[in-house]
Amino acid sequence: MKKLFLILLAFFCMQFCFSQNMLSIRDYKTLSGAISLKFEDFPTAKQWNSKRATPVLDTDLKKTYRTLIRKNAEEEPNFNGIYRIAEFGAGTGWHGFFVINLETGSVTEGIFNDLGLEYTKDSRLIIVNPPDVILDYWQEEEFVPVWAKSIYALFENESFINILEVYNNNMNVEKQAMEVQK
Repeated sequence: MKKLFLILLAFFCMQFCFSQNMLSIRDYKTLSGAISLKFEDFPTAKQWNSKRATPVLDTDLKKTYRTLIRKNAEEEPNFNGIYRIAEFGAGTGWHGFFVINLETGSVTEGIFNDLGLEYTKDSRLIIVNPPDVILDYWQEEEFVPVWAKSIYALFENESFINILEVYNNNMNVEKQAMEVQK
């Protein structure tokens, strides 16, 4: 009897601990449409002077992707004026990226993501798992899973500052989105 009780307790605990809240596609579309963050609202502070530096490969992850980083460091900037984003597949649907400062050679490890990035050459804003991509990917489903969230971040001083997460299970994102719009 004690074993049965423990098994039932474990089962109910697992159901409670691992259950995920879901947001309907309709609600996600409404929420993502309310966000008015635009790339042009966060212009780059510096334009590229055509000087190049050798990328600094100072971590094991950077050394693993040294060929990708070095080849991208030879290209023109595609993000935030003086930076080049180098994207790579990390297996099982995951994507990663590096942000390479073409002038100093500094390499910043990016945020791993499922559904890609949006960014421009003339802005500090980067969107990880863009809402349009999430909506397209989950269009046939009734709900968007809790892990499928968009992250809006600014790239400042060689690091990311998250300014908004759309659909984070631990936050009231509707309130958060409204506060960002003010």
